[in-house]
Amino acid sequence: AIENTVLDEENIIKIEKLSSKDGEIHCVYEGGIVGYEELHHRYFENMWKKILDCGIHIHYYATSDCEYYQKLVGNKYLHYEGNLGTKKLISEMTKYDCGLAMFNVTKLNRIYLSATTSNKIYEYISAGLPVLVADVPTHIAFVEKYHVGKQLDFDKDIAKQIKDVCQIKIEEKFLTKNKLTMMSKSKELIEFYERVKKRKIERRI
Repeated sequence: AIENTVLDEENIIKIEKLSSKDGEIHCVYEGGIVGYEELHHRYFENMWKKILDCGIHIHYYATSDCEYYQKLVGNKYLHYEGNLGTKKLISEMTKYDCGLAMFNVTKLNRIYLSATTSNKIYEYISAGLPVLVADVPTHIAFVEKYHVGKQLDFDKDIAKQIKDVCQIKIEEKFLTKNKLTMMSKSKELIEFYERVKKRKIERRI
């Protein structure tokens, strides 16, 4: 996904911001959603409702068009946008103000989430969007290190935090310039695979 994002950074087509037309904030989420499993890391209903109650829009692109997604669209600030391929999606996301890379963090999934890197973060940045993350240490460390987003703390002023994050400007071709692509890590990856191959050969001997 990171490698595909590089291509999109080079050929991205920007779309006018929706906020420039209505003066409101428009967040975007792309990816899977799980309903009816409140402990799943992709269960978003509770946190999304808190954002929607602030009068902030959430537009979401789901990986499949099922009855559950349609059921969610009962709030005028929540918009189901269907499903798009990665290249077209990244261009489409340029019309929003920030990307949601927040997951439903529980005691059961905290370690798993901390050990993974969400492709969403890279794709939002590629679209020039600052990123909102949940209480996942590795995600927080990444967005703070590169100054591309912040954690959304639901115990504080939600609207103000989102407005502040939307003010963050993402440099064009950010991932490429900061060597955060697969291509920029190709040498290290090749060396890693060579070490693994060598160990397997030595074990056989």
